This record gives sequence, structure tokens and C-alpha cells, in this order.
Amino acid sequence: MSQSQFKGSLIEVRHSVTAASAFAQLFEVTHPEHAEALEEFCERLQKSCRELGDVIYTNNPQVG
Repeated sequence: MSQSQFKGSLIEVRHSVTAASAFAQLFEVTHPEHAEALEEFCERLQKSCRELGDVIYTNNPQVG
């Protein structure tokens, strides 16, 4: 995979994570009984995305 493909893929992943988090937050408004689980879901998604970015950029310093 080329450097630009890594960067493009990571951007797509971040967009998907942002969309999933936004959807979870909207769902939380109508289903407050699931608020804690949805909050944890969003936190895990964001953490995983950050970790993925760290791995890609640490192992491929030319990416960026």
C-alpha cells in the first residue's frame, strides 16, 4: 500500500468513526437507558482510531 493510500484510508476510517459517534449520540437522545454503553462505544471507537493513526504514522514516518 502506498503512503498516500495509507493516509487516504486513515481519513476514511476517521470519517466513519465520526459518523458512528454522531449516530450513537443521536440514538442516546432517544434511548437514554443505553447512554452509558453508547458513551463507552464512542470512546472505544475514538481510541482505536487514534491508535491506528499512531501505528500508521509511527511505522511509516514518510506518511503525512
